[in-house]
Amino acid sequence: MKPFLARLFGLLFSLAAVAQSAAFSADAVAADKLPLRVLYVGSANAVAVVGSANFPSSERARLNTARAVSFREFLARHFTSVDACTGAEFTAARAQAAEVVVIDESPPGLAIRDVTRPMVLIGMAGMRSSKMRGSKFDWLCACLDTRLHSMRTDHPMFKGPLPVRPTLIDEVDPETGRPVRSWLVHEKMPGIPGMVVSAEHLLEAEDSEIISGGLNMKGDHGVALAREANLLLWGPAGHPGNMTAEAQRLFVNALVYMKQFDGALQTVFRGKHARTAAFEIAKSPNVTREDRYLEWISPEALQLAGGYKKKLTAAFQGNEPWLYVPARAPWLVVDEDAKSLGLPNHDVRLLEKSVALLDDPAQAAKGRRLLERYTGLAQADAAAWRSWFTQNRDALYFSDRNGYRFFTGPAGPGPAQELIREAIAKLPAPETSESTPVAIAAAAVGPSGHAYARVGDPITVVVRLTVRDGWHTYESVPAGNPMVTTALDLALPPGARWIGEWRASRGVPEKKGKDAATGVVEQRGEVFFVRALYHTAPPAGGPAASRRGDSPLRGTLRLQACDDQRCLEPFSLPVEARLSLSGR
Repeated sequence: MKPFLARLFGLLFSLAAVAQSAAFSADAVAADKLPLRVLYVGSANAVAVVGSANFPSSERARLNTARAVSFREFLARHFTSVDACTGAEFTAARAQAAEVVVIDESPPGLAIRDVTRPMVLIGMAGMRSSKMRGSKFDWLCACLDTRLHSMRTDHPMFKGPLPVRPTLIDEVDPETGRPVRSWLVHEKMPGIPGMVVSAEHLLEAEDSEIISGGLNMKGDHGVALAREANLLLWGPAGHPGNMTAEAQRLFVNALVYMKQFDGALQTVFRGKHARTAAFEIAKSPNVTREDRYLEWISPEALQLAGGYKKKLTAAFQGNEPWLYVPARAPWLVVDEDAKSLGLPNHDVRLLEKSVALLDDPAQAAKGRRLLERYTGLAQADAAAWRSWFTQNRDALYFSDRNGYRFFTGPAGPGPAQELIREAIAKLPAPETSESTPVAIAAAAVGPSGHAYARVGDPITVVVRLTVRDGWHTYESVPAGNPMVTTALDLALPPGARWIGEWRASRGVPEKKGKDAATGVVEQRGEVFFVRALYHTAPPAGGPAASRRGDSPLRGTLRLQACDDQRCLEPFSLPVEARLSLSGR
């Protein structure tokens, strides 16, 4: 458990961040209030905060009024300047007048787009706001309990200005079955679950940090406290009136900590809408309101279509090769720059053409726009772009989901070690016999721990060789020894690339006569072979094949098995690992 959680809830913050969070001096901490200008957004009309249909509207209003009052009074006790407004009253100018904004009711439409101030996003209402920013925070599950676990208590938010010492309780996570040390954050609130986002979107992202997990229906995949650029997800749904005293202190510290991220921009993009979503959403009977359209369709396209789905579909029809999601935006648009060149934006020839445009003064600006848009890079001049393209051309591939850009290697993090171990444990137990003393099983493990991945996702392939007691196979033998060593040959499917070499569990040196080493290394018991790969293109069978899981990895394991008295002739066993792969 520890290696997985250490990585899953790994911390990405610099010494500079620690120093800035400590900028509130001891004198300020000792004073009655901390010097921070805070805007709270929430009201009795925030029906989404208490979203259960089981609550009458009058009861929802009462609960939300109490919630808003609780937040406002609490903030006023701790900070020198507190403004408050409803979501409908929210404006970017009002937010810019504060130093930190607390979102407890989603502002309508695009109101949040131009805010550069740090924002603390509370539960579901905060998550709706993050969508307008093109955030990696996704709606993994509105299912967070009242308890957190795996907190990074070495994080600045736990250090000050108000020290936080969580009271931890040993229990078992009901979803994972693993022991955790949980921390009660607030009392239960009927009909108001907390929010968790996907850990794999945030891992190894330079603009993000994972601060805490929590008890939720998605297990260790759900993150309850996390930062991305100038956004902080506060997943727990409780208000200060029902928070524990320890959690209240952490909430205060969270606002202070976020002040330093004023103007910070998201630089890593994951979980974007695939280009096919333009047609799926336009046709969906579940998307009818304009605020929902804005999560998928640009305001310009909406205006031209007048909100009519047929017009929206027509606007994208024929433009599939040039659709993309701009950085820090949620919607799909047509790239007129790429369209003017007649080359799909996911075709490497577009980059080649863009490099050539740099030598034309009339076209150089367009060429640079396209190169920066689809690589996420900035080069000094045309010569530098040519050198980069020449060096990387053969490795380049495109991913919609990971920011509509080209990559030369994996586009995100691979599965954590604990997820790999879980997948191995679920493999069927192979049977052996004296006539068949070895058996194998294999699995492909994607970032979520399942045999599922998207283009660019690192996938770990695990092959388990089970050797019957009293038997062995050979890892290595000295020159001249006739024994056959174990060799794994797994063919890559079209569009896939290996990451590194095969790694195998270590064998046991053979010893004979006074324990003298013979130079032979044997494999006994359970033997594991591991290697990572990623795909640069969708499966050849298209979406239907992907849904069926028809992206198998096939090969053979050649070996020779011996016991103390005899050896079988060398033979090969078939290896197959099933994988479901979605498009770019």
